[in-house]
Amino acid sequence: MLTIMKGLRINGFDPYVVMHGGGYFESLLKESAIPYEIVPLASNASVISRNRRVGLADLPAAAMQVLRTAHKISKVARSWKIDLIHANHLSGYLSCSLAAKRNRIPNIWHLHEGLAVGVVSQVLQRSASVLTNHVITMAPYEASTVEYMTRQVDHTMIEGAFAFDELLASRKRSGLEIRSEFGIEPTDVLVAYVSHLAPYKGQGTFLESFSRLPQNAGYRALLVGGPRKSFEWFSKELRADVNSLGLEGRVQLCGYRADVPDIMNAADIVVCVSRSEEFNRVLVEAMAFGKPVIASDLRGASIVVEHGATGLLVRPGDATELMRALLALQDEQLRARLGEAARKYALERFSVERAILKYRRVYDSLLGKDAQHA
Repeated sequence: MLTIMKGLRINGFDPYVVMHGGGYFESLLKESAIPYEIVPLASNASVISRNRRVGLADLPAAAMQVLRTAHKISKVARSWKIDLIHANHLSGYLSCSLAAKRNRIPNIWHLHEGLAVGVVSQVLQRSASVLTNHVITMAPYEASTVEYMTRQVDHTMIEGAFAFDELLASRKRSGLEIRSEFGIEPTDVLVAYVSHLAPYKGQGTFLESFSRLPQNAGYRALLVGGPRKSFEWFSKELRADVNSLGLEGRVQLCGYRADVPDIMNAADIVVCVSRSEEFNRVLVEAMAFGKPVIASDLRGASIVVEHGATGLLVRPGDATELMRALLALQDEQLRARLGEAARKYALERFSVERAILKYRRVYDSLLGKDAQHA
């Protein structure tokens, strides 16, 4: 999001941010001189979290939260004289739409993940034609989960954008230094699984597949990332799995790390086999470092990895297939070939410039060619 906002600003738009909390992202906004407003959620806001399904009993509290947030966003939009609202989170779609309607300005729903079947999905899909002017998805899989919505509302697919120069320049330590920190030999095949920890992110499947690898094959793994909100318990479960599967000494849970680029650079293979997403930023970043990646083959239409050309695709949740893919990448020549092809593909397909052109087309279509960019 920050990369896109910087690019839009260069192209004549004035981005403003409304968010529920501060933290690290707030400091980045300050550094980039991007104006922002924090609109805290109420204490019962968990009823509209994307990490849980909303039941009928939750609807009154959820509706009240949506209305409160819409009122606050509407006030902010008027004070900033906003021309367009771009909602980037499930909990903000309805609130942002109501605020946009009140201020008589267009709004966009940006879907970053597929929508699970349930009350929330039904409400959003049935109301989209009335509440939003445009839908943006990141990959065919995400769009396939909201087909009813995209048939009713103008839709554009815009892949994620990356500031690759900044990413590649962010490396601070060598691969040997990283391996030394974790006690990994230079001859070991190092596999990095980089993602926040959550059941749908596939770490459980990865541990099962890793336990099936021959112990003398020289594979070591680092699971990098902290637990996602609402899944704080999952790291404890993964540690228990490491012990029960006999993976002590072969797999290390690293928790949150600020030096992910260094870890990617040190790895021989990067894996993320999520069950419900097709576009994965971590995999694209790894590809930019020239690493072969293993990803989930979701409906056979991944835009991140072309099987056998820029990486390997496996069925989601299939530990045996993942194990075979890992074993295939024992071949150093195959790793080198896939890694180099992945690097070229990532740098071309997911550049900031390519994405900004698509955003400009969407914004201009909603604002009008002569509209003030904001």
